[in-house]
Amino acid sequence: MGVLETQLEVACKLYNTLLHAEQEEYEKNKHSMSRNEFRQLALDLRRRNPEFQALHSQVTQQVAERF
Repeated sequence: MGVLETQLEVACKLYNTLLHAEQEEYEKNKHSMSRNEFRQLALDLRRRNPEFQALHSQVTQQVAERF
């Protein structure tokens, strides 16, 4: 698998993880997460998860801004 395919796969996993977090937040508190909360969560996930560390921090933030 090429580098770009790997990056895309990891970015998709990050997006799906953020989507799941948003769904849980809405079910618990009946409100959506803000753009800053998404960005911070994405960066925290990147720090804690070695798989997400393959993404540059700017890419991580751009994935979070898709919401």
